[in-house]
Amino acid sequence: MKKTGVNRRNFIKVMTGGSSIILIPSVLGACNSGDSKIWLEGWNGPMADETDIRWIVLSYAILAANPHNTQPWIVDLTGPGSLDLYVDQQRLLPETDPLARQIHISQGTFLENLKLAAQQYGYRTNIIYFPKGEYVNAVVEDRPVASVTLSPDASEIKDPLYDVILRRQSNKRGYTEMPLSADQLVRLRTFQTDPRLQLTISDDASVRNELSEIMIDQNIFRCPDCRIALWSNYSGAGDKVHFVRVGTLDEAHRLPPDIHIFTASKQPWIVIPDGQPAFKEYYEREKYWPEESLTRRKQVLGLPN
Repeated sequence: MKKTGVNRRNFIKVMTGGSSIILIPSVLGACNSGDSKIWLEGWNGPMADETDIRWIVLSYAILAANPHNTQPWIVDLTGPGSLDLYVDQQRLLPETDPLARQIHISQGTFLENLKLAAQQYGYRTNIIYFPKGEYVNAVVEDRPVASVTLSPDASEIKDPLYDVILRRQSNKRGYTEMPLSADQLVRLRTFQTDPRLQLTISDDASVRNELSEIMIDQNIFRCPDCRIALWSNYSGAGDKVHFVRVGTLDEAHRLPPDIHIFTASKQPWIVIPDGQPAFKEYYEREKYWPEESLTRRKQVLGLPN
């Protein structure tokens, strides 16, 4: 059976005939119609008269989280109770996701929703990952990410996570600079009760700026064989500065750390030497970097001295 791209809008109505299943848009031009009811129709679940378990579970799978709403899924209906999942190579993100990490994570979220729905309807899901062999995700190949077989099984236990699939959670509104109230801060702090985790809240503008530089658009470059992270590029410097993982070097012992950051989440068995700078979050670069390092960084980034 021919593979077909899976999209929330063109999946809403399904027409079946013989052995063929055809996807048709519910309303032409729905993207530009401004009718939010059409946009949200996918969150109504499968059609009431649908009996094909593949289409039932796929109606939940397409609601999975995915990067930038790309919906990068292609499904090949291989049999009455089976299907193959592929990455839609027309929906990659070469600028923000050059190694297709986010794209492949969304294949996992798709399969998770599918499995939750199958359990709800009394079906066991057998998933074989990369049935025709793995590939290096820097170049996405035309091989299935997974083969799925659905089998009736009354012993399958329903998962409570199924109940939240149809609750649309994404926020499409712009964020404001409004500070959190004292009551909101208290509620945030009391919300975290897991003793294994620690929640740190900071309203320091310098800390926020430093974290923004670190966290936005990080690209991690990994060994193609073992997948260990080798170095990262961050948005602040792009490909002009590489943050190398010291542990991957042949003589890593020659480069011990001289400062520790984000210690609020460190494990208790990590002991920081007395007198060595340590920060629960980030630190001010200008206070701790040697002058020659600051100068070199400015030269690399083309910043004024």
